[in-house]
Amino acid sequence: MRTSAQSKTPGDTQLSVYLLGKTDKYSLRPPVIRSFSSGNEKRRPVRRIQSIHRRLPQARR
Repeated sequence: MRTSAQSKTPGDTQLSVYLLGKTDKYSLRPPVIRSFSSGNEKRRPVRRIQSIHRRLPQARR
């Protein structure tokens, strides 16, 4: 019983940390792109980021 409970918790924590690492990377990228890009180029990366965020929940399923 103890081994099963212990084996479940580390797996969940690793998955959560792995997903958090992905979200942190994507969240850090947009402001950098916006700072270097011009007005017209700003709209394009925002759409790409939205598509990435939509794909993340599908991966979790």
